[in-house]
Parts: sequence; structure tokens; C-alpha cells
Amino acid sequence: MFMLKLTQKRQSVTRLVTPVALALALAACSAPTTGPTARHAISQPAKENSTFYLLQAETSEGNQQNDWFLLAIKALINEQQFNQADVLLQRLERRPLTTDQQIEWTLTRARFLAETGKLPQADEALTLNPNWQLSAEQRARFYRQKATIARQQSNAFAAVTNQRLAAGYLDGSEARQAWNTLWQDLQQLNQREVERIESGDDDILAGWVRLLDIARRYSRDPAQMQTALDDYLSQHPAHPANRYLPDNLADIQSLTITQPTRVGVMLPLSDKFAEQGDAIRDGFVEAMLDDKSEQKPTVFFYDTNALDMQALEQRVQDDRLDFVVGPLQKHMVAAVSEAIAGQVPLLALNQPNDDSFTPGVCYFTLSPEQEAAQAADHLYNQGYQFPMVLYPDSTFGRRMSEAFSTRWQALTDTQAEQAAFGDRSGMQARIQSIFGLDGSQRRIQQMKQLTDLPLLSQPRSRRDIDAVYMVAGAADLTLLKPFIEVAINPDVVPPKLYASSRSNNRADGMGQLGELQGIEFSDVPLLISPDSEAHQQHARRHPAQSNNTARLHALGVDAYALLTGLPQMQALPGYQVNGQTGQLSLGDNCVINRKMQWARFGKTDIEPVAPTDNGASQ
Repeated sequence: MFMLKLTQKRQSVTRLVTPVALALALAACSAPTTGPTARHAISQPAKENSTFYLLQAETSEGNQQNDWFLLAIKALINEQQFNQADVLLQRLERRPLTTDQQIEWTLTRARFLAETGKLPQADEALTLNPNWQLSAEQRARFYRQKATIARQQSNAFAAVTNQRLAAGYLDGSEARQAWNTLWQDLQQLNQREVERIESGDDDILAGWVRLLDIARRYSRDPAQMQTALDDYLSQHPAHPANRYLPDNLADIQSLTITQPTRVGVMLPLSDKFAEQGDAIRDGFVEAMLDDKSEQKPTVFFYDTNALDMQALEQRVQDDRLDFVVGPLQKHMVAAVSEAIAGQVPLLALNQPNDDSFTPGVCYFTLSPEQEAAQAADHLYNQGYQFPMVLYPDSTFGRRMSEAFSTRWQALTDTQAEQAAFGDRSGMQARIQSIFGLDGSQRRIQQMKQLTDLPLLSQPRSRRDIDAVYMVAGAADLTLLKPFIEVAINPDVVPPKLYASSRSNNRADGMGQLGELQGIEFSDVPLLISPDSEAHQQHARRHPAQSNNTARLHALGVDAYALLTGLPQMQALPGYQVNGQTGQLSLGDNCVINRKMQWARFGKTDIEPVAPTDNGASQ
């Protein structure tokens, strides 16, 4: 009797449920169910499948049935059964609903329209009846859904304004998540939209924009960002950011960044290496004088050629140093490291050959090995597969060649070819031998002797080299380039020529550049970024300075920058400093890595090479 009555009353609904599932459910039931419990409250997401809710609706009436239908619609949308969801939405629209059910129907219908790609209609559907008395939770859901639709329409401003309203109705973890979402939305605004918020009457939203400005302005200076954040938050104690600071800003706030206040600089300022020491000192002092910050360290200079180790150690204590820069010579680095490591942080300007790094010591150098390894990266990123390294037959040349080859091996699991180019008197013959002309000529001669016939022949150069990296000064390079060009057959695509910074070693970076035209080389940004303010300022202050001295000057400038940059690198992984010797970052064993820039010799000038998306250049 019960089953007959139920079937007669619910025929139109059961078409939405499989007969088997309905039969099983009815067989298991002994009485009609009640309305949704707290677990199945209509304001909650659907936690069961649509069949479950539809079966509950079969055994309910009136408002209870409407509740189950609303949950069924949510489940159907989750299951992407949009036709069935649409049928139920239309059915409920014709039934008398409570205010809460009308609100839930409106939100669910908007979600249905958005899920089916009807975003303008979804946004239009989210219109609240002014007579509805909404709870904070319902208002939060309404504005959050408006924000979601705005994002899907790429309307950043609408997403921000609605997300801000949604967050204002939430507490606890939900509020934190909502404000973090707002923070992400803010970063999609254009400048005009930012200015619109700044000139508006929403102080909360304007405050978030101010925090965004702080985050962007001091993105490369976490210490300054900490100060600016502290200032803003203390001046605006009621702003939600005091409770719900975005995760990335909270990470910055939690950093412990200790910056030195009394710095000792150890350099050779007399006798041997005094010229190099003077250049580094001048760069350090120049950077200190250009520093506009209010708090500058007190700096002491010590001549490592005039003071023995015991005297230096005593001066460190007497002058109450909390940071040391230097020394420059390798043997002094080892001695000073052994004496003061663990007592005072040390930024050495050289590093040991045997990689015997000392805890508590960081290393910042104009490392030729770093430069050669970066050249391997550069050629790899440019797509070359068969590079050759030409180097002078010296300890320095072999070090750079090995560094390139080691890095190439790590990148490709293949060996880069290496060859010493010899002295100038035998350079042409050596290049012909390296590129295979000698071997080709010998084979031709052998064929003539074997056949005793006049042969039409031309020596053939090897075709398996697509790039050449030359560790050479400008004088050698002016010979190497034409010798290589002559050694390559006209019908063969010539290898691309690259060079180390030694090639850019004329007094003013200029000279007979036409002879080197087309060769790309790496060097410090100070020398190959002619449009930069630092380059132009350096040229005005030091018009006659050689490039070798300029590199040491840049080392001093960057050593000063690392007084603040190094503590931030240590506190914030991935933090970088755009220096005059390169883009500086912290590597293994506290070695400062320098990412150099690339340029090209033009007809009359040096031309910067623009980086490509993958970090190489073009």
C-alpha cells in the first residue's frame, strides 16, 4: 500500500533516478525521511551523489523536499549532468520557496550558468532581493561567487571589489584564505584600476593597494620591505592585514635579517697587488658615498701587505668588527679564514683552489671558472651541440677550458672538444690542424701518389663543430678569427664564434672592433650596458680607466652591496642582487654566483645582446 501511494505521487521525479536504485532504496525504507541534517544543510556543498539526494526527495514533501532537490542540483552540477540540473532548477522556480531556499536557488542557478559557459547570464543572475535578510555566511558566498565569475571573465577590478566584500563577512581560516585570494586578484590590476581604488572611499581596499606597492617597490630589498610593512601596519592597526597578512609578506616579516654595522675591509694597499687593491677599495668607497640610506656602517680599511696576521686579528677585536670583506690574495684568505672564522662573518674576495671551503666564510670573486661554465650554459641554451674550446696553452687557459668542458658534460653527457691554439708564430698552422685541413691535404697527397694522376681536389675542413668558445685577448682574437674563417670551406656553415671577457681588454673597450665584428663575448654589466646609469656614471668619473681595473672597481661596488644583500640571500632562498659584476645569487658553500651579460663586437662599438626567454641571448 505504501509503495503504491508513493509511486502515484512521485512519478515525475522518479524519471531522474534509475529504477534499480529506486527499488533498492524503497525496499530498505520503512518510513519517510526527515529534511536534511546539518551534514546536508542546503548552504553546504553536496557531499553525496545526486542519486542519494533524489531518493531522499522521493520520501519527503514540501520544504523538506525542496531542500533535497537543491542539494541534488548541486550534486548534478558536480557530476556535469547539466540537463538534469536544469530540469530541477526550472521545477523549483515554479514552487513556493522559503527565503533561504530562494537565496540558495539563486546561488546554485548562477553556478549552473557559469559551469555551462554562460558567464554574463551567471553574473546577472546573482542579484539579491532587497527584502531578503541574509546572514554573513550567505553574503560572503554571494560576493565570493561574483568574484569567481569576474575572474572567469578576466575582469580583475570586479573580482577585487567582490572578493573584498566577501572577505569582510568571514572570520578565522576562511577569512585568511579570502584575503589571500584578494591579494592575488590585486596583482592582476592595471595602473588605471589601481589609481581608481586609491582615489575611492574604501580605505580597506586602498590599504591593500598600498601594501601591494610596498611589496613591489622593495621586492629586491626584503630588509626595507620589513621596515615599510611595520610602519604601515603600526599606523593602521584596524586594517585586516594586521591579522591576515598575505603569506608571502608574512614570510618576509618572519625573516631575521642582521646587517653589519662595523665593517673591516682587508686589501693589499701597498707593494704587490696594490693596484688591484686600490681599484676594489675605490669601488667600495664610491658605492658607500652613493648609498642614500640613513644607516650606513662604519668602515675600517686594513693593508694586508703592511699588517701581519697577528696584527690583523688584533685589529678585528679592537675595532669591534661584526663583518669583514677580503682579503684578496688566496694565501691570505686561508690565513684569515683560519684566524677569525666563527667569530666574525667573512666575505672573502678569492677562494681556495682545492675547494677547501671554511664554514662561516662566503666567497665573492671574479672567477674565470664561473665565466667559462656560464659560457657552456649560454651555448647550450642557444642550441649548439658540438662546441670547441680554444685556449692559450697556460695554466689559466687550461682552467677555463676544463670548467667549460665540465659544465658541458653535465648538461649534455658529451665531451666538448678542447684545443690549445699555441703562440702567434704557429697559430695559423695550429688552427688548420685543429679544423682538419692538414689531414685533408695529406690524404689528397697520398691519393695523388697512389694513382700517379693529376687530381682536381680541394682540402676539406671538418664539419662537426658548430660553435667555438675562445679564451683569448683582443690581440689573439684578431688573428684567431680570420684563421678560423680561412680554415672553413666556403660550402660549410661556419661555426659561431664566442669569446671570454679577456677579449674585451682594450683600454676603453673600443679599438679595432671591425676585426672582431660578430663575435659574442661575456663581461660584467658595468662594461657592456652602455645605457645603464651605472655605466654612464662610471664613464664620467673614470674616463681613462682600463677594463681590467673597471672590473675590480665593480667588484668593490658589489662587495659593498653585499653588506646588505648577503644577509638577505641567506635569509631568503632565491634572493638576488643586480650588481655591477653580474646578477648575484648565493650558491653552494656560500659562494656568490655571478650571472654575467653578453655583448657583440660591432663595426664601431660594442652592442648588447638581448636575452631570450630561456635566459640565453640573441
